[in-house]
Amino acid sequence: YLGWFVGMLLVFTIILAAFNRFMDPFDYYWGPLIQGVNAVKVKARRYERYVKPDILLRLQPETVILGNSIAEIGFDPEGSVLKDRHAYNYALLGAPWALVQCHALFAMQQASTRHIVLGLMPDAMPLVDCNAPGNAIQHATTQRLLFSSEALRAGFTTLMNQNRPN
Repeated sequence: YLGWFVGMLLVFTIILAAFNRFMDPFDYYWGPLIQGVNAVKVKARRYERYVKPDILLRLQPETVILGNSIAEIGFDPEGSVLKDRHAYNYALLGAPWALVQCHALFAMQQASTRHIVLGLMPDAMPLVDCNAPGNAIQHATTQRLLFSSEALRAGFTTLMNQNRPN
């Protein structure tokens, strides 16, 4: 019975990982989008602070767009001004200046980064501690993306909300 139990546990784990990988509720893997199944990612925005640093490392863009909601919505990396450059919109919705500054420092440390487009509102911008818990760069782990109950719930939420506009 122990062998059967371990085998079923392994099969369940593989099915869980395959489901979460296919649904990609956090928009990390950029897999194929199927209308009515996984095209609308309702949970992706909530996890972008964990996912975007790893996507930046994977893409190695020449131009990085940084800022808060204004830059996230307002700057299109495939728009007319940036379309000839390898650009990525690394802006974070609702990010305070401290978080934007720490992500800018992270982006500048990447060898491929040549240009930064910084969208910001005129405001006092003090120097911040990027090692503070609220400002530190956070990365998504494979366990969190594929094997967590959080990912499973987000996958089912993605599946159930396909009738909503993106």
